[in-house]
Amino acid sequence: MRTSAALAFAFVASMLACTREPSSPPTVAPPPRTACADPGYRALDFWLGDWDLVVRARQAPDSEAWGEAHGHNHVVVTLGGCAVQERFEADGPSKPWAGISLSTYVPGRRKLRQTWVDDSGSYLAFEGGPEGDGVALYGEPREANGGVVQMRMVFRKITRDALTWSWERGTPGGEHWVPMMEIRYSRGVGRQ
Repeated sequence: MRTSAALAFAFVASMLACTREPSSPPTVAPPPRTACADPGYRALDFWLGDWDLVVRARQAPDSEAWGEAHGHNHVVVTLGGCAVQERFEADGPSKPWAGISLSTYVPGRRKLRQTWVDDSGSYLAFEGGPEGDGVALYGEPREANGGVVQMRMVFRKITRDALTWSWERGTPGGEHWVPMMEIRYSRGVGRQ
């Protein structure tokens, strides 16, 4: 009986150790596992680290009034270099919110894929990759008000210490996208 309890304790302790975040996030991706050596896995390395955020969002989809809030994003490489994990939190603009995403590269599709889940119960899936001078990930098209809309996220103006992220609404295959939210990132001091 003692052996079973000791094994169970050792298993739980090892699982907890695997889920702890490092005390200081890497700013450079670790060497990838052989399975994830394709350069496509490094497409989001610019996003790694701790970021201070200024979040601007429309008060309604058709409104020209915007609200502003502050937030933080902690982005790390995980799963041996095979994925990028984001832990996001913001104090608004309308109310505090938080979410987590996991992104990876799918060599067979030659695309990045991302899954987002947040504290409002949202689940969103995206696919995309490098586009123009940034990275764009497109959500699944959905019906809204008798038409089809699509959301996308776009990383732009990427430098070592700053970038702009935009949440945009358009139509599948369309060329006109309207920003619904913009987040200005600046390299943060690191928080856990």
